[in-house]
Amino acid sequence: MRLLPGSPVLFTLILIFAALHTSASAALNWQVGRGSWKGGLGLRYLQANTTAESDRGTASDSSSQTLSENFYLNGSRLYVLDPRLVTINLGLSLSLNQFDLSSTFANDSVAESGNSNKWLGYKFEADFLKEKPYRARFYANRQQIETQQSFGARSTGVTDNLGLQLVLTDKSVLTDWGFRWFSASLGLAQSKRSSTTSFLDFSSQDESSQRTLNFAASKGFINADLAFNYSLAESETALQRQSNPRSQTATLNYSVDFGPGLNRQFNSGVVYRTTSGGLPNNRLEADAKLHIDHYRNLSSEYTYEFNRLDRDDDGDATGFVSSEHIGTASLSHQLYQNLNSSVSLNVNQGSAPNGSWSSYGGAVAQGYSHGLPGGGRLGLSWSGSYSHVTNALRSGSIDIIGEAHIAPPMAAPGFLLANSFVIRNSIVVFNLRDGLPGKLMTEGQEYRIVEEGDRVRIEPIYGAGAIAGSTTEPILPGDPLEVSYSYQVDADATYQTLDTGYGATVDYGWFGASYQHQQSEFEPLAGEVQFVRDTRTDTTSVWLNFRGVWLGVNTSANARHTHREAIESRGPRQEDTTRLRLQGSSRVRQMDLTGSANFERYRATLQDYDSRNLSANLSWRPMARSYNSYNWRLGLSANASDIYFPRTARQSGTRELRGALDWRTPTGWQNRAFAALKTRSDDTRTSQTAAELGANTSKRYGKIIMNANVSLVQVQSGGTTINSQHFQINVLREFY
Repeated sequence: MRLLPGSPVLFTLILIFAALHTSASAALNWQVGRGSWKGGLGLRYLQANTTAESDRGTASDSSSQTLSENFYLNGSRLYVLDPRLVTINLGLSLSLNQFDLSSTFANDSVAESGNSNKWLGYKFEADFLKEKPYRARFYANRQQIETQQSFGARSTGVTDNLGLQLVLTDKSVLTDWGFRWFSASLGLAQSKRSSTTSFLDFSSQDESSQRTLNFAASKGFINADLAFNYSLAESETALQRQSNPRSQTATLNYSVDFGPGLNRQFNSGVVYRTTSGGLPNNRLEADAKLHIDHYRNLSSEYTYEFNRLDRDDDGDATGFVSSEHIGTASLSHQLYQNLNSSVSLNVNQGSAPNGSWSSYGGAVAQGYSHGLPGGGRLGLSWSGSYSHVTNALRSGSIDIIGEAHIAPPMAAPGFLLANSFVIRNSIVVFNLRDGLPGKLMTEGQEYRIVEEGDRVRIEPIYGAGAIAGSTTEPILPGDPLEVSYSYQVDADATYQTLDTGYGATVDYGWFGASYQHQQSEFEPLAGEVQFVRDTRTDTTSVWLNFRGVWLGVNTSANARHTHREAIESRGPRQEDTTRLRLQGSSRVRQMDLTGSANFERYRATLQDYDSRNLSANLSWRPMARSYNSYNWRLGLSANASDIYFPRTARQSGTRELRGALDWRTPTGWQNRAFAALKTRSDDTRTSQTAAELGANTSKRYGKIIMNANVSLVQVQSGGTTINSQHFQINVLREFY
């Protein structure tokens, strides 16, 4: 049927009357002996009105109505003959959606459209021999969703999942055959996802499919463990700007305790990874570590690492091959509780198509601590090291593949790459949000590159959908990122360096200060050296700490100032960092209050910024009062973040204010009224403001569940203003 135009209030009354009439009928008992069944019939009505105006004189007005008829049926803990053989969960959901849209534009033209579609969802889960040491699980499900997110954002999508898991526990028949402590599992999964998220004039789509295979096996011994893992992941993304990536990872780990009193621990591992798409490469990593406790206060440790990288530049698995061997030996001694001493030796040898490199050296360090009058602590330290480096390269370029980082908050200065002298045009950034081979990001659209002398900083650019938390945004705060790049070293040179350092710390808990000095003296032995120079770094820190009750508030405060002076390869560098952190919590009557403030002032030779973050939360639930028969609960939260770069006069910031009032009436109605305001400003992007005001209510009448919600949203982006109103009501009749 086609949705008839008319008052949503009249339609709502008819819907409620029909639901109440249905509740009077006899309830069906769907218990069928083996397992249980549950079903439901429901109606959903949604009306939305949206107006948009811009400073360019364009305007539009649209009104939409949606009617959905829904049916679901679930069966749980179903079995045939005996639940120990197989247990099944079933689910089926059907939905008929009818949609009408009417739009009016600035030239008074009118456009009308309508459609109807059917949504099908299902669930099948089967556990075979779940109480046996050899069991299996199979699942298949399909979900079609349409959700309304914060500030008027809307997401629709379809997800299909299919999987099989086989498990062999350590209680299997292999134990009777003398093969004890062995377990294994095999998992196969496939997922297909298609989703669209719209917010303001921003719309993003995500169409992808993923296939994974995971195998794990472990064998235990009396004093040892052996484990093997293999995983295969493939993904296909129609809208991705790169070939479909695929990754394989195989790991083998072995650990054993042996020797007199089991004072020796040996751990080893081998990892092989291969990745296609983006930057195709094969990596082999192996490591071994032996730790020996000679006495209670004397121990030694020996490590070996091997890394091999096969980078596929031209679709050929032998495009670029490099390898590296690293060995270390160290001895640690503790005299009483005050003096710790360590001595270490190291050697490194690597090769690549353009040559080889090698180094060897050693280090010695001591740390001393002692109590001070008044409860303080004195710490003294010194260290020295020597290294001899030989580079025999035709070109001075070292490749880094997959350096891991986390996308910082919106009001943050990005993150620095680990190495100096990075070649700018070699930088590529991938997002690993889905845990599969990463999606390639584009410079200038999703991130910026900022050069700070010898170092490079990556600053993510968050898009319009980030204000509504769209999961289809290219980069969101907290996303796992990988950065691959090349950095420069001296190609054909031999040099030695002598590093020395010392420091002192005085800490009384509430007050402390420290001084650290590090110095590196460089001496060329052969060839031309450009990227190594004498360096010196002096760092001074002073801090204050407070923890206690101040004006009835549980308070903690920390202030720290750090001054750093360094002479580096490109000249002197000076940094001053001041941080202030405040936290407080209190309970006043029936109110719980928490708040925090973080300030940072950074001044350096190459970069300056000021950042702050303020947050506060209030929760109020009146107790032991007659009016609290409604179970009132009020929650308020506020957050403000800013960062300012004085040299470029660039500033960005976010503001967020949320409030919600929840209450339950004596007749069983669950109610909520809420309001939210969020703004984002950036001198390099369009400022945005989103405000939302809404309420929802729900109640259960026996087997009938009713809920309704209404929301008013206003979004401003530059010269565009969008106002929208949403009203929705759902009625569900359950059968069980």
